Amino acid sequence: MQKLKSSHHMFIQAFMTRGVMNGTEVFNLLKLSCEKYGDYDEASRTQLLLDYCHTINSNISMLGLEIKKGKDETNGTGYYGLVNTVESNITLLASQYTENELQFFKMLLEEFVKSESGTIGSIEALGISEKIPKKMSKTDANQLLDRFEREKWIGKSKEGRMYLGIRGVMEMEQYIFEMFEDFAVRCNMCKKLCIQGARCMNGECETRMHFHCAQRVFRGKSEKRCPECRGPWQESSQTRQADQVEME
Repeated sequence: MQKLKSSHHMFIQAFMTRGVMNGTEVFNLLKLSCEKYGDYDEASRTQLLLDYCHTINSNISMLGLEIKKGKDETNGTGYYGLVNTVESNITLLASQYTENELQFFKMLLEEFVKSESGTIGSIEALGISEKIPKKMSKTDANQLLDRFEREKWIGKSKEGRMYLGIRGVMEMEQYIFEMFEDFAVRCNMCKKLCIQGARCMNGECETRMHFHCAQRVFRGKSEKRCPECRGPWQESSQTRQADQVEME
């Protein structure tokens, strides 16, 4: 196992501070780390990033940590995050939030998972403040939702709809499958958790795919058919939007 160098430590420290970064941010960090402590080759940056993550993960796996790649469910944008692989990530939040705030987040997760679209409105989200053990004022609930959004636990669409953010997707996948096994669905293509996604229009078929995964499956095809039952597939603006995202 290759030992960590100073550049690797700088790389890890940035993740510990920032939590989740998109592809552009990660490549900028990689360049900064390499140029400060070693050589950097722009032409082979993708392989260099893979090597970096492999070396770091080999050294931190014993700590129950891993640098993991995930994708935003709304558009397929790639992100990287430092994820705990041992403890329940919902438990880890207890060190960052009060018990009441944690209960709020758990109920918010449940609303996302059980929602047909994987999203809820802001009024519905604020309404959770009335359902938690210790009721929370709407002002405090709004501030908490803003904090969840800043830290990428949740996201918000242009229409004001709230959904599970990229950090929530990466950190809470195992918890969601364990707690909501009757509702949690895997994407037919990538086999990852799929809360927001397109679905087969056959009411008896439960096949779902992320919008960006569906875009890849149906690219260049004039007729969209479910890969399982061959029934008609749901078209959506988000599937078309995913086609415009440049994947890292």
